[in-house]
Amino acid sequence: MPGMIRFGVDGWRDRYGEGFDESGVAGVSSQIAEQFARQGESGPLFVGYDTRRDGRRYARIVADTVAAWGFDVRLSSSHCPLAALSWATAREPGSAGAIMVTAGHNGADWNGLKVRASDGNKVPQSFTDAIENRIGSGSPCEPPASLARGSVDLTDIVSPYLADLSTLVDASAIAHAGMTVVHDPLYGASRSYVSRLLSDMDVDVTEIHGEQADDFGEVAPNPVEAWSGACAAKVKEVDAWAGFVNGADATRVCAVDDGGGYVSSDTLAALLLELLCERHHETGRVVVTAPTSVVVRRQAMRLGCPVTVVPVGTGWVAAEMARGDVLLGLQETGGIALPRHLRERDGILVGLFICEMMATSGKRLGALVEELEQQVGHMEYARRDLELDPGTTQMVRNMLPGINPASVGGMTPVAVDHNDGLRLRFEDDAWLLIRPSNTSSKVRVYAEAPDAGELERIVEQGCELVRSDFMA
Repeated sequence: MPGMIRFGVDGWRDRYGEGFDESGVAGVSSQIAEQFARQGESGPLFVGYDTRRDGRRYARIVADTVAAWGFDVRLSSSHCPLAALSWATAREPGSAGAIMVTAGHNGADWNGLKVRASDGNKVPQSFTDAIENRIGSGSPCEPPASLARGSVDLTDIVSPYLADLSTLVDASAIAHAGMTVVHDPLYGASRSYVSRLLSDMDVDVTEIHGEQADDFGEVAPNPVEAWSGACAAKVKEVDAWAGFVNGADATRVCAVDDGGGYVSSDTLAALLLELLCERHHETGRVVVTAPTSVVVRRQAMRLGCPVTVVPVGTGWVAAEMARGDVLLGLQETGGIALPRHLRERDGILVGLFICEMMATSGKRLGALVEELEQQVGHMEYARRDLELDPGTTQMVRNMLPGINPASVGGMTPVAVDHNDGLRLRFEDDAWLLIRPSNTSSKVRVYAEAPDAGELERIVEQGCELVRSDFMA
């Protein structure tokens, strides 16, 4: 195992051959199993994997290693979405937790391990801190010789999960709508499963990028605008009502409308709120991070849902959802969670709900987005990542709380917030957020404005503010 292991915001990841190899996976898995044992967990432990190169083989290494610590392992019999693994774990009485072999939205040369607690949600920071501390101290990690080895059983994790999803939406309405949908799993863990679900509901579904591709077709398995072009082209080719794009572990989602236009996860969240509140008659708080679009906040206010803003990171959103009374949690990188189902993000379920919304309204996705803009207004959104050296990035972290610009792009801020970076709000609801990454040497500049020209000015001024104050 590598001498230094660091868990990021959602697990450990490394490049193939540079930490992620058989010894590294076995070593980290053993540490995870020991930590579960130290916490008194003894029930079944679930193991899953996405479609990355040799994912099944590495999942077997994880399973065998964990079994050596006495845990009975439920090893997924096929690639699985992370939400399916979380769902199975949460519904197994007395389960210990789960380990998923995945590197999330990272490219094909990366892989890693994500850990989930017995309730299917992310383990607390204290769990991974304890592992890092033991690895750093060089403490041995071997199961006691007297410990009886657990079993490893291949388990169909996906089918029960998909069956449950079909009960959460109005499958009859979807079946009678006569809609055509495109799904792009980006070669990831949702491949074939979304097509199966929708086909069973009599949807004419076309899947692209559904074959095994160890290099992910040389695209990043990340559902953002940059990788939505192939889906958009296919939507127009087959005259589909909408297209949905999921990432490698299927926690994230974006869409394209029937005209091929990009639809962000924030817009999908705003549409989803309308469906949940007005058709499903649900209520609760909406949890968002600082970079979330103003469109989501306006929609929540329109529907009478209180908004809670938390710092960027899946852990913050999950922790707030654990407090209760949350209808929807939204992570700024495309993850939407519905706590009544799971506090884990689930990009497949979001797509199903949007299909229900199209079916019950009789409108394609483009018309739904137009209606949303009529209700809450149109906003243009942008994000830029500035690559800096580690020293400069740390300087930004240290000094940003003291930066209070009097104007940006000729506009005077009406509110300043330093809770998670520097966020400036302007009179027309435009805003700028400058936020150093906590996991890399980047400073991210986010902005939103009513029109493209104003947005460009704000973004450029935000980037210039970083360059002039910290890179001179």
